[in-house]
Amino acid sequence: MKKLNSILMVDDDFDDREIFRDAIQIINPALQVEFAENGLEALKKLQSAETMPDVIFSDINMPLMNGIQFLEAIKQQEIYDAVPIVMYTTSPIQSFMQQCFHLGAQQYIVKPNSFKMICAEIRKALKSLETIILSTED
Repeated sequence: MKKLNSILMVDDDFDDREIFRDAIQIINPALQVEFAENGLEALKKLQSAETMPDVIFSDINMPLMNGIQFLEAIKQQEIYDAVPIVMYTTSPIQSFMQQCFHLGAQQYIVKPNSFKMICAEIRKALKSLETIILSTED
């Protein structure tokens, strides 16, 4: 029975990465979190990784390669099929949401304004993803 052990978080905003790290420390301090500042850096990390992360959280609005381009790039490669992608963004734009789901995102979270709500949303997403991952292993 596999539990979530590792996360790749892709976001160009330093403060958002730190808030995410703090939230994970509260939710599950055993989770390993690696960061990338944009989709291009994330792709390089994935290509050189010895093991795949259990889940990827990605912002949308980033330089060099945005989250939608990143999602599209990794969903075109079978090696990443088993890695669920959670879009984690400030953008509530419906067309972005639809495009992300169409491209294969598992979830779409609009970043809440309070730390308490951020923790709640991440916790809910991880719990849901853990259930999905466990059910596909049986």
